[in-house]
Amino acid sequence: QTALCKGGEGSVQFDLVVCDAAPDATGQGWLDHTRLIGLAEIARSIAMDVLKPGGSFIVKINKGGEEQEYLAECKRHFAKAERAVFSLTW
Repeated sequence: QTALCKGGEGSVQFDLVVCDAAPDATGQGWLDHTRLIGLAEIARSIAMDVLKPGGSFIVKINKGGEEQEYLAECKRHFAKAERAVFSLTW
């Protein structure tokens, strides 16, 4: 499967890339957020390589200070980028 995700001439392209990655939590909010943004940046880079034109990329990030900059960067690379907020109740 690694060969499929390298992108480039003749590679398989996808309609959708979903990233639900999360680093192991340290308990330090700023560190956990920074590490999550780092994973999201890697996922965005992969998505940009393997998505078909008009394809979709979904990524999970949390609030912590860098999410607006991440969204702005997504808007520079994708035709549409928006933030969705979900709330869970138990």
